[in-house]
Amino acid sequence: VIDRGANIDALSALGHSLRKPDGERKIEKAAFCLDTNAFLHIFRHKKKDDVIDFLTQAHDVPLIVAGQTIQEFWNNILTVNQAKLKVLRKNLDEVRSIANQLDGDLSDLSANLIAGVDQFDDEYDFFKDEKYLDIASSLIESLSSSSVSYYVPRLRFAGYAELRKKTKTPPGFKDDGHGDFYVWLDFLLGLKATKRNGVAFDKAVLVTNDKKKDWSLFRQPHPILYAEVWSLLGIPFEIWSLDELAEAIAK
Repeated sequence: VIDRGANIDALSALGHSLRKPDGERKIEKAAFCLDTNAFLHIFRHKKKDDVIDFLTQAHDVPLIVAGQTIQEFWNNILTVNQAKLKVLRKNLDEVRSIANQLDGDLSDLSANLIAGVDQFDDEYDFFKDEKYLDIASSLIESLSSSSVSYYVPRLRFAGYAELRKKTKTPPGFKDDGHGDFYVWLDFLLGLKATKRNGVAFDKAVLVTNDKKKDWSLFRQPHPILYAEVWSLLGIPFEIWSLDELAEAIAK
């Protein structure tokens, strides 16, 4: 499927992805995977306790955690150099100060710059608080008992990673590296292994806050991703945000 040695029904998947998504997100028999972005923010989400309780206790299908996600979580989040963050924050404060002084025709630019700085502070404010690590550690321990993690053989798929990027095959052609590609393959392997172990599920859901178009558009997955899941497992594929997962659990 990955190198198209097996055919995928891309045209039907394109038709599906062009349709307006269903309003209701059903969770009962879905197999969930958190990408790196969602895995980070689940620990800060306002409904994190509900989401974790659902994934660890109420849901019959184990959470799939891509091996690539685990190492990216550590590389990109937990080992960020605090000194560099301090310098970056100082520079952002300077941007905010300059933006506040803009007027006239540049007022919209000023507002956008300030909003961007504020968003950065909100997204990464947890770096200031070491208690975040304690919260993340505790919640990860809870997830460990009800999740599965898989790695595809990296060397075996390295050539495919390059080829798919050159042909703009999702996911990951918007990125410099191949991280998203391996998140995707680890997810697919996790789905196959979970099914092989006798667990029943009727759709696959990747939970991500990533809005890049090589993942999804208009809340619908890229048709090639949908077609690959269908070819491998014969089930539909959906992409949800962390908020959508929390909302579905609440309902």
